Amino acid sequence: DSAAARLPKFKGTVWRGVNKNVSNTFKKGQKITWWSVSSCSTSVDVISSFLGNVPQSTLFNIDCINGKSIAAYTCYPTEDEVILMPGTTFEVVSNPLHHHGGLHIIHLKEISDDDDDDDDEQEPTGLSTASASATASVAQKFSGMDLSASKSSQQKHVSAVPKPPKSGMLSCLT
Repeated sequence: DSAAARLPKFKGTVWRGVNKNVSNTFKKGQKITWWSVSSCSTSVDVISSFLGNVPQSTLFNIDCINGKSIAAYTCYPTEDEVILMPGTTFEVVSNPLHHHGGLHIIHLKEISDDDDDDDDEQEPTGLSTASASATASVAQKFSGMDLSASKSSQQKHVSAVPKPPKSGMLSCLT
């Protein structure tokens, strides 16, 4: 067992922010895999502080089932940090929401290897309903942020794996 495998498991909604628009790489029903450790938070307030004042940003609303809570092990316990392990696979729940001011919201649902596309008899977790409600609330919260649009250059390829925040999260793990 690795140390990461022994971390407390987290199941619920987490948020991740990226300081650019990567929404064009996500389409409803698409399955994607993130191949690096992804730092998230259960608090959208924490994520908003990492987005900063940029013309375009992407906010991921993630229903996770195998997250690892590291709040008790980090120098920043108030960030309510949850990490998603390399190889985590998601389904894009809906097409990205393009909010005014340059904020793009993407709803992802973590799927496990044993998830079956034809299995409609699974018990609902309630995560999607809670996430939809939270996303509407977050869109209102971010509407006051100055994410003023600017001329953006067309990028031919944008990685589907966002980079971790520059400061704070994960900086104290050793």
